[in-house]
Amino acid sequence: LPPNEAVTRYCAGGAVMNMVASEANSLKFGKAVMVSDPSKSLIAALAPVLNERPILDSLLMNVSGMLANLSYKNDNNRSKVMQVGAIQSLIAYIAEEDSSGGSQSDGSLRRNIMIGALLQNLTAGAAFRAKIVGFGGVKVLMRIVTSGKNKDMVRYALGALRNLANDTPIQRQLVDEGLLDACMYISTHYGEGDLFDDSSTPVEHAASIIRNLCGN
Repeated sequence: LPPNEAVTRYCAGGAVMNMVASEANSLKFGKAVMVSDPSKSLIAALAPVLNERPILDSLLMNVSGMLANLSYKNDNNRSKVMQVGAIQSLIAYIAEEDSSGGSQSDGSLRRNIMIGALLQNLTAGAAFRAKIVGFGGVKVLMRIVTSGKNKDMVRYALGALRNLANDTPIQRQLVDEGLLDACMYISTHYGEGDLFDDSSTPVEHAASIIRNLCGN
């Protein structure tokens, strides 16, 4: 749909995001192609949305959430998400936003949750970690982690950083880009009472990042 159909696009994106939360549906969606162009996968058809300017936070949230669900425990879908340039486009958008002063609206916070979830699910696949770091993904994740106190927003971003920190070849680069400073930020701003749904805390996740950096 064209950009002026903002509400319809948001609703459709949310519906697809919920649909592919099922691993069975995610598998089917990853194999599906456009009826109008069988050479193009549905995942490839989503990628241009991330190049739109301006792009509403609500749409970016749903597209990121959709790609996150597609990337959950599915290396084939992860490969397609990486191949179509979705991550490069997403990181480029965040960099543009940074240069213009950033955003701290409720919409941007909800959007950041989904961006963190997408990067966490992608970095769960070891083969994609170095590429995500090379694209600038660490800066995006650390921006989410250090953008104020919001434990819901930082949960998945911390998970992605924990995954990256487990990869020996890129550990030095992570430290050089300020990962330890991000962990210190978490330990300063969060405490034992800041619980995630699984009863873990942001501080425990930050400690896991440091453990991974030191364990290899």
